[in-house]
Amino acid sequence: MTTSESWKKQVSRSSSKAVVRLNRCRITLALTVAIGFIYLIEVALAGSIRSGAAYEYLQSLRTTLGPLFGVISPFVHSDHGHILQNSLFLLIFGSLVERRTETGDYLFFVLFVGIAGNTVGSPIHITNSVGISAVTYGLQARETVYRSVHLYPINESQIVDWIIWVSAIVLIGNEILSPTSGGSYSAHLFGIIVGALFESVSVANIIHKV
Repeated sequence: MTTSESWKKQVSRSSSKAVVRLNRCRITLALTVAIGFIYLIEVALAGSIRSGAAYEYLQSLRTTLGPLFGVISPFVHSDHGHILQNSLFLLIFGSLVERRTETGDYLFFVLFVGIAGNTVGSPIHITNSVGISAVTYGLQARETVYRSVHLYPINESQIVDWIIWVSAIVLIGNEILSPTSGGSYSAHLFGIIVGALFESVSVANIIHKV
């Protein structure tokens, strides 16, 4: 086999692996694109590209929709930094969790934590939280529990996985020890607790089968 043929074969193999990996996290990718597109709509309806203009628009929308606002609240974001941060964490932790989770289970988790998490703080803080951060914290908790149980010797190919695992622990610890104000903290804490419980049950089922 010539060098050219070997290189083409390697590129083809790498491309095939990339397609398989993308297919295994297609819900996460679609959701990330969707919340980004929704945010652009928010900015357009707010009539300004100023960061924070979307939040002002959401306040009027909250009043118009009333309790129904809680249903859409996970998919709307208040400013540029909010959408960028949540999109990044969703891509990183969502893709990891989705790869090992059944499609129906993953969708249920995202919708349940997103809607319930943003609504759970409303009796205390009057208003619903917005954004998909309850889900991202839930995903971080799931990844933390999963990797805590599936510890393995560190080798070169797994360093990135360990960095992600440690990052999840740091993010969760920071949120618990230095909570954000208002309904966001209730949503984040809800996501962390539910995510840890979901993954604990999943891990327990795997161990029981073995």
